Amino acid sequence: ANVFTKNSGNGVSVARAAQGEIRNNLFQSTGFGIAVGGTATPLIEGNQILQNQVGVVVSNAARPILRSNLIEGSTQDGVVAIAEAQPDLGTAESPGKNLLRNNTRYDLYNATTPAKNITIPAFGNTINAKQISGAVNFTAANVEAPSGGAIASKFKDVQGHWAQAYIEALAASNIISGFPDNTYRPSTPVTRAQFAAILSKAFTPVAKRSKQEFLDVQSNFWGYPAIQAAFQGGFMSGYPGRLFLPEQRIPRVQVLVSLASGLGLNSDKTSVLSIYWDATQIPSYAVNAVAAATQRQIVFNHPNLNELTPNREATRAEVAAFVYQALVNAGKAKMIPSPYLVTSP
Repeated sequence: ANVFTKNSGNGVSVARAAQGEIRNNLFQSTGFGIAVGGTATPLIEGNQILQNQVGVVVSNAARPILRSNLIEGSTQDGVVAIAEAQPDLGTAESPGKNLLRNNTRYDLYNATTPAKNITIPAFGNTINAKQISGAVNFTAANVEAPSGGAIASKFKDVQGHWAQAYIEALAASNIISGFPDNTYRPSTPVTRAQFAAILSKAFTPVAKRSKQEFLDVQSNFWGYPAIQAAFQGGFMSGYPGRLFLPEQRIPRVQVLVSLASGLGLNSDKTSVLSIYWDATQIPSYAVNAVAAATQRQIVFNHPNLNELTPNREATRAEVAAFVYQALVNAGKAKMIPSPYLVTSP
């Protein structure tokens, strides 16, 4: 379940007489996803090998065993064998169950030395026969992509991001969404109207107070229903003069206060705030709510665990993490571990 991404060389190199197993990893946007040489015989199983220059390169006299891998989107080949290599992609007794597709040149390329007359066994895989080059003993099968382990990101700009798991989880529940170019833009600030929309989808708030018409939020504004839901549900409030300021970028402290308010969290144990070296920057109105959010493990600080930066604009990544953890606190989501989740002393 490791992630190898954006390496200029290889994700993993296996050399000499190495054996071992490479299971359930994600190799994405590297040079060669996995390179196997020498006389190595590793088992390569259940991996997602995506958008690399070449998915798996087998050289020298290596004989790796490939089972249940997804290898797609390579800019050159999915699997290529050179020299005297003899990769095993499946036999009648042990089907390969590999899924090779949409690789630019070949899905499977036997480029071994012609004089060696090497035929690559590939029984029980899903491969387009037109995308095979060289001597291959191929028998097709319908194979599903591997599940479990590391996952490829739905968004091309969050792979390996500290908040990826939270972003992916909320996206899978249709609480958040990305942009038409398949990006999420995790560092982009969030407006108060956008945050209200996320709250509305995540918590479907039950009205606790009467409707409030804000002078700067017309009934035909795209965020009007979400703003009303967030206000009536006790998650968000307005400003003096019946203003909501929907286009104002929301600071981190307001996100935490909003979640604590909506979930009914409060704490007089403000001593927990000593974990933050910049605790004096927390506005007085927010001290108890931030203390409660800290005690309930809703706060994420990246990259410095002890730096809250309460008045900095919250990013789309941070909002996703905060909201997901608030759902965990409400018993509506499963805990996802993170080194950047603050645990109170």
